[in-house]
Amino acid sequence: MNIYKVGKIVKGTVTGIENYGAFVSLENDYTGLIHISEISYGYVKDISNYLKIGDIIYVEILDVDDELLHLKLSIKNIKYNKKNKRKPKEIVETKTGFKTLSEKLPIWINEKMAEINFKKPLTSLIIHGNIVLVSERVTKKQKFNIRAISSVG
Repeated sequence: MNIYKVGKIVKGTVTGIENYGAFVSLENDYTGLIHISEISYGYVKDISNYLKIGDIIYVEILDVDDELLHLKLSIKNIKYNKKNKRKPKEIVETKTGFKTLSEKLPIWINEKMAEINFKKPLTSLIIHGNIVLVSERVTKKQKFNIRAISSVG
């Protein structure tokens, strides 16, 4: 039953990593070894810089042992990690930048505070370092009662 042929590229799952290579599980109970010399043309100090256990990768078959259901494999001549890697979108700052946030944040805080039965409306917002402080007018004699509402970041 010669389902695997030398030179064929097949999909497998990395099941183990040792200093000398990586073990790969394939369909039909076959297993394979990618020797460290078959990882890359350059010097490979640590295989885990290339592969992780559980990675689903493509491998090239170098040798087949149908009796032992074992394959000698390579990834150095192929694109073994064919994930759909999308380039992250570049974030372009708008003309207003954080202005919208600074305008809306006090409104959102007022709405939330009203929602949780806060009786007095927000009169000012102070951002100091990583702490957002909300000032609430208490009485004419007392200027402000500062409350730490939440940490930013």
